[in-house]
Amino acid sequence: MGRVLAAEWMKLRRTWVMWLTLLGPVAMVFCQVVNYGLRAEYLLPRGWNGEQGLFFWVFALLPLTLMVGSMLTSAVAAGHEHDSDGWKQLLALPLPRFVWVVGKAVWLMMLLLFAGGLTVLCIGGFGLVAGLPAPVPWADLTRLVFWPLIATLPFLALQLWLSLVRRNQALPVTVGGVGALLGPYLAFRRDLHLHWWIWSWPNHAYPFTEGAAQWVGISLIVFPLIIVAASVHVSLREFR
Repeated sequence: MGRVLAAEWMKLRRTWVMWLTLLGPVAMVFCQVVNYGLRAEYLLPRGWNGEQGLFFWVFALLPLTLMVGSMLTSAVAAGHEHDSDGWKQLLALPLPRFVWVVGKAVWLMMLLLFAGGLTVLCIGGFGLVAGLPAPVPWADLTRLVFWPLIATLPFLALQLWLSLVRRNQALPVTVGGVGALLGPYLAFRRDLHLHWWIWSWPNHAYPFTEGAAQWVGISLIVFPLIIVAASVHVSLREFR
C-alpha cells in the first residue's frame, strides 16, 4: 500500500488536484473579506460565534465548498487515468484492483483534510486581522470546519466511485453539482427521510446545534462502506 500511495502521489502531482485543494480555503477567505469589507460595522460586534458572527458566515459556504471541491478532485484524479489509458497499465500489475481504489480514496481524503486545516488557519488569521477579539477560539473553529468535512467523506467516496467507472466525467460532475446545490434543501426539509441522503449530511454537521455529532459518526461508518463497494465494483468491471 505504501508503494501504491507513492505512485498515486506522483500521478496526482501532474494534475490540477493540488491547485483545486488550495482554491477552497482561498475562496472561503475571499468571500469573508468581501463580506466584512462591505459590512464591517455591522458584523464585527457579533464576534466569532455570536448571532451572524464569523462562524455563521463560514458555515453558510462551507458545505457547498467541500462538496464542490470533492467532486472536482475526484473527477480530476479519475479522469487522469481514463485520459492516459492508465487503467491498462494498472491492471497489468500483479496487484488487486481494490488497492488502487483505496489508494486514490486515501489521497483524496488526505487532501481534503489538508484543505480543512488550511481553512482553519486562514479563517483564524482573517478574524484577527479583521478586528475580532483575541484569542482565536481554535477548538470551536476546528470543529466548525472538520465536522462538516468528515460529513462530506461519504459524498467524496460516491463521487470517486462514479468517476472511476465512467470514462466521461460529465455524469459524475452533474450528479455531484446537483447534489451539492440540493444539499441545503434536503437538510432543512421537514421530511426526515430526506435527511438521510448523503448530500444533506455536511449541512447537518454544524457543531453548535443539537444532533450534529450523530451525522459525523454516521459518516465515519458509511465512508469506508462506500469505498468497499466501489472497490468491489471496480474489481469486477472490465476496462477498455
